[in-house]
Amino acid sequence: MIAFIAYEAGVHELLALATEIEPHGRSSREFLKVLGRFRLAWYRPDQADLLWLRQQVTPPLTSRDRACLDLLEAYRLHREKNYGDAAEYFLSTFGYFRGSTPGRLRAGNAFLDCIKNLQSKPVLAQTALQLVDRFELVDASRWSAVYYWAIHHAQRYADAERYCRRMLVS
Repeated sequence: MIAFIAYEAGVHELLALATEIEPHGRSSREFLKVLGRFRLAWYRPDQADLLWLRQQVTPPLTSRDRACLDLLEAYRLHREKNYGDAAEYFLSTFGYFRGSTPGRLRAGNAFLDCIKNLQSKPVLAQTALQLVDRFELVDASRWSAVYYWAIHHAQRYADAERYCRRMLVS
């Protein structure tokens, strides 16, 4: 279930299946209610939803489920402007998934937005750029302000200028 939500795939199918089963008791109705929120494309889980998801999983969590939860947690922290902690969760997620992070371009953009907002951390910006380039977390053919700012905050000023010039020409 956690992977369905993190990959933003199959939530509609999972919800359709779940609604065919008659809910018995409060926990089943709560399941349908929370899962129903996840099918909305714009919805991102809040802290209560993530806690609820963790409680639904029978221990032990698989490493994939843990990485999916970390990704959802990273999005939540990013949305709440807790950029330092969000960046750590994104790093953990990218470390697990490598080049197959669910929603990699969206994740990469949110991660770089964290880096942009953590201006005084050039080492983190350098690490971020290495991951972004290695795992193709941004679309290199399109302008990305957060990518530019990550280059700038990594103190790679000549690269930042080259990036701007390349984008102006293309």
